[in-house]
Amino acid sequence: NSLWLLPLWALLLGIIFPAISLAAQVTLAWDVNTEPDLKGYKVYYGTASRNYTHSIDVGNVTTHQLAGLVEDTTYYIAVTAYDTDNNESGYSNEVIYTVPGVDSDGDGLSDS
Repeated sequence: NSLWLLPLWALLLGIIFPAISLAAQVTLAWDVNTEPDLKGYKVYYGTASRNYTHSIDVGNVTTHQLAGLVEDTTYYIAVTAYDTDNNESGYSNEVIYTVPGVDSDGDGLSDS
């Protein structure tokens, strides 16, 4: 099975675009896995490094909008690839993202 030979750099989370709206969210993007038996990707995240309490099977896409995040909270995020036999790669490099807090009074400080 060739998926296990996939270099970790191929899953590097390449770009993170914060999206600010009423619900805290972030858009993730990563490099495509070119293995012929690729079936999809899973996004893992949590509030402690390498302790992912949530996972989402996002299918065979290289972007995902992670929604429902809590303001003023730091998230640790990684991605894996899996093949048609459901063999899963190791985690990508971890990305750290802190959701901005709301500053409704304009003083430059989070309200929370």
